[in-house]
Amino acid sequence: MSSGKVLSIDIGKGTIHLVVGSNKNGILEVDSAFSIPTPEGAVKEGMILDRSALAFAINELIKESGIKVSKGIVSVKSTSIITRELTMPEVPPADILPLILLEMEQYLPNIAKDYRTGVTLIESQVGAGARQNKVRVFAMPDTMAEEYASLLKDCHLKPLYLDVHANGLNKLVQRTVAANKDKVGGWDWKLAAFVDLGKELTEISILNSEKLLFTRQVPYGSAFMDTELMRQTGTSETALVTKKQELVDLVRSEFVSEEARKFNDIVRPYVSRVTNEIQTVIQFYSGRVAEKRPEIIYLFGGNAHLKSLAELMEQAIGIPVRVWNDTPAIHVSVKAGALDVINYVNACAAFYRND
Repeated sequence: MSSGKVLSIDIGKGTIHLVVGSNKNGILEVDSAFSIPTPEGAVKEGMILDRSALAFAINELIKESGIKVSKGIVSVKSTSIITRELTMPEVPPADILPLILLEMEQYLPNIAKDYRTGVTLIESQVGAGARQNKVRVFAMPDTMAEEYASLLKDCHLKPLYLDVHANGLNKLVQRTVAANKDKVGGWDWKLAAFVDLGKELTEISILNSEKLLFTRQVPYGSAFMDTELMRQTGTSETALVTKKQELVDLVRSEFVSEEARKFNDIVRPYVSRVTNEIQTVIQFYSGRVAEKRPEIIYLFGGNAHLKSLAELMEQAIGIPVRVWNDTPAIHVSVKAGALDVINYVNACAAFYRND
């Protein structure tokens, strides 16, 4: 992690999450955390459509909250970011990227010119009589990276780096495992799935205690459900999160009001679809060369707050499901107060960049 206080920004379609933090002996010390509505139409699937609106909203928060930082980082999730797994000969470090770019030209003819690439090692193995490396490549459009860097500059922040959600998650999980030597809070597992329940996208990542093994984005989120809730119940967008937490209980069959019944009737199809998508991804992963099924599933993101969601998913999938609401890799200062980890996983994970 970078020294000194840094502002990490995670921009979703509905909400912008911001965390001010710093490195304290390898653990993220959260100084403060904020969330504000994303300006309408400013972002679509991770692509910035209205940078000036985003900059205005973030600058207003910085001014009103008295945030005093000079450096910024951004974490992104987007279908425009290409992810590929490649198996390649073991070569000297200086030759890795040129070899990967040559291979990736098959998928993206202009990757060297139009994309920024990141590489992580999945595993080393012996194949065809020689050592080989299995790697994961992230390729982000250069125009996207430039827009986010420009956004940070518009907010009077020095851009430190730009990371993708799955990569940040990988590092946060590694730090959590390392910091949780007693394996409390259900962290005694060898393989786990982490599900980011977003507004536009649902991202399912499978990790062991050391690294990210597999990640898949499903182009389905809570946007349609939220639109229907507002349309059919007359609930405003600002009140929607609180209403869902108050009225939704996915294992109840009787409700105290007609409004509660309607909320649950609208939410259930979303939950059913997302549960099916998670099952499909896990089955696909498990079917690859007889890979094992995850031992546990962690949920995070705004809709992980839905009451009894984990219980209902566990019944359907047949794997223990937990809401990820705590990690020893994140320490919250007394000044910051309580931190709802569910909503800030991606903003916090971005701090754990390996230099």
